Amino acid sequence: MSERERYPPGVPCWVETLQPDPQSALDFYAGLFGWEFDRPEPMPGGLSGQYSVARLQGCDVAGIGWLPDLGGPRGWAHHRPRRRGHRSRAGHSRVPKRRSR
Repeated sequence: MSERERYPPGVPCWVETLQPDPQSALDFYAGLFGWEFDRPEPMPGGLSGQYSVARLQGCDVAGIGWLPDLGGPRGWAHHRPRRRGHRSRAGHSRVPKRRSR
């Protein structure tokens, strides 16, 4: 898996999905991609629910959080850096750091 230190403008740098049943999503993506998850943390921004970070080969790769079932479509959101050469993964309030095993 390749790893980046910087993301040019317009290049997605973090992906996440919010689901009404995040545990089912964790189980599904763990089986599909081999992702591992730490214990969930509170949702960013003081929102209800929990947020889990997916890891693959020691790198944070995505986030899965809770969102009430409002009857609309569900999917993945991608985040892009706020400015040229920005080092963070996104302008997102919950941007995890890389963890080593």
